[in-house]
Amino acid sequence: MKDIHDNIKLPRNDTRTTILTELLGKDMTAIQLMDELEINESAVRKHLKRLEERGLIQHEFRKVKKGRPKKFFKLTDKGAKVFPRREDMFLNIFIRKVVDRFGEKGLHEVLDLVLEELLEYFPKRGDESLENALNEMVERFNELGFYASLSEDEDGYIIEYKNCVFEEVADELGGEMCRIHRGILSKALGDVEVDNETSQISGDKVCRQRIIRDDA
Repeated sequence: MKDIHDNIKLPRNDTRTTILTELLGKDMTAIQLMDELEINESAVRKHLKRLEERGLIQHEFRKVKKGRPKKFFKLTDKGAKVFPRREDMFLNIFIRKVVDRFGEKGLHEVLDLVLEELLEYFPKRGDESLENALNEMVERFNELGFYASLSEDEDGYIIEYKNCVFEEVADELGGEMCRIHRGILSKALGDVEVDNETSQISGDKVCRQRIIRDDA
C-alpha cells in the first residue's frame, strides 16, 4: 500500500533535481552523472543514495562490453511523477467536447459507466459489519490520495476527506464528481444511504459524507 503521507515533489536540493532531470528518458551511471554535473564522484553518490532512500530512483547492474557489470541508475514510477503533468488540461477539453457533441445527458451516461468501472477497485461488502466495510473503503480511498478518516456519532458514520482528487476537473464537472463519489460508497456498501454534507468543490475545507447505519 502506498504511504499517503509521502509527499511526491521535486527535491529542494538543486543538484538532486538536476540528477532526476538527467535520468528522464535514459539510465546513467554515477560516473556519467559526475561528468554531466561537473561535481566529484563522492558528492554524486551521496545524492544518489538520498534519492534512492526516497524511492525516486533505483539501480541495477548491467553487463557492458568491457570489464565488470556497471551500476546504472534509473527513475522509479514515483520518481517520474515528480515532474509536472497536465492531464487535467486534456481531460477538461475532453469533457467540454463530450458535452458539445452529446449534451449533458450524454456526459451523465458516460460518467455512469466510469462509476461502474471504478467500483471494480473497491471491495463489495459481504456479510461483514458496516463499520469494517467502511474501514476497508477508507483504506482504498487513501491509496488514491484522499487523506480520508472515519468517525462515528449517534446518527451514523462520517468519512472526512482532506484532499479532493477531482479538483482539477471540478469546474467542468461541477457536482457530478460528488455524485460519483457518493455512488461508489452506496453501491459498494449495498445501497446504504449516503449524504454529502460538505464539499471542497463547493468551497468547504473538507469533504464530508455521512453514512446511515443499517439498523438506523
